[in-house]
Amino acid sequence: MTLKNGVFFSILIAALTGCANGPAVQTDLPNSLTAHINNDATGMMVMRGANLYTFSNEHCEAAEMKSTKISMDKEETLSTIPVTPGKPLTFGLTTVNAQGFKGNWGCSVTATFTPENGKRYLATLQTEGDNRTCRMVVTDQDNRVIPTAVPEYSCVKTLAGTVKNGERHASTPFVPVIVR
Repeated sequence: MTLKNGVFFSILIAALTGCANGPAVQTDLPNSLTAHINNDATGMMVMRGANLYTFSNEHCEAAEMKSTKISMDKEETLSTIPVTPGKPLTFGLTTVNAQGFKGNWGCSVTATFTPENGKRYLATLQTEGDNRTCRMVVTDQDNRVIPTAVPEYSCVKTLAGTVKNGERHASTPFVPVIVR
């Protein structure tokens, strides 16, 4: 079994068992960011994974996975993480779908903004067109859109490598070999 096949089967097993890892969702914490994914992938038995990463700066250094969740739900709230007021926060949200032999694909967005003291933020990654594109919006507790800096490429390293922010990416599809 190759690594890619192993990743697929790991996703399959985790999705069937309902896998979540990361800080609990606590949307009422001040100085925090809650990550949410709306994944519009269609088809039978779509398993959806989502990840939240933070980086030490806008140059994608010191990546740290903060949360991961795999399920079959179209909407997922991943977790709530603390943020430091007055210090730029660079983070990435990514989603990936596994549909067996149909393939695996996903979308990722990295953004940077500077949190203010006492504020709560919600970052929502919305996929569109069966995951052909995605966009991320950050809002504060008063539902005001927060301006973010979005680089051309996502900081998140995917199975497809480095990808453009907001564009669909796909790993090499798993093709079974029939031995006779």
